[in-house]
Amino acid sequence: MDFESFLKWALPQIGLRWEGFADVHGQVARRLRERMADIEVGGLDDYRDYLDTHPDEWREVDRCCRVTISRFYRDGEVFDAIRATVLPNLVERLEDNEERDHIRAWSCGAASGEEPYTLRLCWAFDWGDEQTEWDLAVLASEAYEHMIDRAEFATYPESSLRELPETWRQEAFEDVPGGFRLDES
Repeated sequence: MDFESFLKWALPQIGLRWEGFADVHGQVARRLRERMADIEVGGLDDYRDYLDTHPDEWREVDRCCRVTISRFYRDGEVFDAIRATVLPNLVERLEDNEERDHIRAWSCGAASGEEPYTLRLCWAFDWGDEQTEWDLAVLASEAYEHMIDRAEFATYPESSLRELPETWRQEAFEDVPGGFRLDES
């Protein structure tokens, strides 16, 4: 059995679908190989048998299959639409509602923070100086604690900033050993 066949069999059992895994199945395969080596299981057929007799192992399969792809301004056209349409519409609603002074956003599955921080940067660069009486409150949640720790540290490799407008990188980040740290101001 190859990893693609294994994943097509295993993913539905943990509530995931093969669609979307084609690009990352190499990374998942590496993680599964490491897991199989840790528990001293030789091949995928043996691992499948192991799963039959060790149902708790499915948590490890699930963990191995959770691939986070996160960069600042990733899927730029989405952030462009947020900047051009969503945020202006929300600001217009604020203008019509004297009882509110902020917008709330929730970034579910925030990984290491690039997307929710990008939303904050969109706000800061497009609205923050112009309309200071309002604020954007972003709640970011993530299932994996190590990702939350990375987000709180807010230091990223250059590759995480490759889609971010260059002027934003220069204004919002400082060069630090190991990458770029988001300026807290």
